Amino acid sequence: MAFIATYFPARRARTCALTLRIDGEDLLPDLEAMDEELFAQQVELFEVTLGEDNFIGDPAAAGARPATAAAGHWALLRPLPPGDHVLEFGGALCYDDGEVQFETAATYMLHVEG
Repeated sequence: MAFIATYFPARRARTCALTLRIDGEDLLPDLEAMDEELFAQQVELFEVTLGEDNFIGDPAAAGARPATAAAGHWALLRPLPPGDHVLEFGGALCYDDGEVQFETAATYMLHVEG
């Protein structure tokens, strides 16, 4: 677990783009604001309880299991009003010279019923 002390901060520092938009409107004004508001990390080990229908696909894996550390940019959105909405989010990591090393993006078309 010692590598986490440098791994998470290094990845965060290399974040060169973040997108969080609803209906074409940015929820935060810029990369700096999004990084500050949306970054979270959990570095202490914690325990999760898996059911028999767990993601591993093995009923024998049910029960308490240690979980590993995690970090990233996360958003909790307030409920949207009824109607159709478009949610866009994504991000990128860049090398020191600014070239994109990795990027991801997703767009969800949502329909909220009243």
